[in-house]
Amino acid sequence: MRPNGSDSQTVAEGSDPAWSPHGRYLAYNREWIGDSQQHCGTSYGCSEIWRVAVDGAAGELQLSPSSLFAESSDWSPDGRQIAFDGRPNPTYRGMDIYVMLAEGGTATRVTRSRADEEDPSWSPDGTRIAYSSHGPNPNRDSPDIYVMNADGSDQHAITTGAAFDYSPDWAPDGQHIVFQRQYRGASPYWPNNEIVVMNPDGTGLRRLTTTTRLDDGQPVWSPDGTQILFVRDNGNVPRLFVMNADGSGVKRLITHEANSPAWGGAGH
Repeated sequence: MRPNGSDSQTVAEGSDPAWSPHGRYLAYNREWIGDSQQHCGTSYGCSEIWRVAVDGAAGELQLSPSSLFAESSDWSPDGRQIAFDGRPNPTYRGMDIYVMLAEGGTATRVTRSRADEEDPSWSPDGTRIAYSSHGPNPNRDSPDIYVMNADGSDQHAITTGAAFDYSPDWAPDGQHIVFQRQYRGASPYWPNNEIVVMNPDGTGLRRLTTTTRLDDGQPVWSPDGTQILFVRDNGNVPRLFVMNADGSGVKRLITHEANSPAWGGAGH
């Protein structure tokens, strides 16, 4: 759809879309359950990263191998690589970050942990990747935001504490990272998720939304860095909202259910 919520259309069946930098392709997650034995060669299913041309000029293309349960893809700024999180099968304990060429093929594992490491986001200069991780302790409840070099070196946390931090997204100018933080809610049965922004070194944390009976999450920057697209859930239906980068001007874009937003590289 367009940034104002109009002209919504279906281009593929899947979830977690990610625009290529030039706006020609969408990478997305495709999961196989019922017919998994025929497609995946296993009875427990598989999840793969696929690609489709938005203009319909080319058909869908499988990028990641069926042997790797893959999700949450993100393109490198030059469009040559795709980062994603994955594991050998759905029952394997611990997700890791992988990187592969944009045309698919062999995926290189860049993190190695028994804990879950997910939601990769490339820095605008392509040298670093932000992601969420439980750290070296697989039994730790609260994930933090981590940053590493694109080759997997220098992995370090930039948030710490009891809050649950997910879904980082790097600002187009490289000066900030926006993410989803789960605060303790008024009720233990209603956790409170909000949108938070910080500097890439973890300093300057600033809460952008304050909605005690709503969940705000899955934030992504607009290509020019002036707005943030996110999902707001009232406990019944998650919908797409947009706000200015400072948290002002919150506006609902569509009335029907939606998740996993992505903003096109050219404002698509």
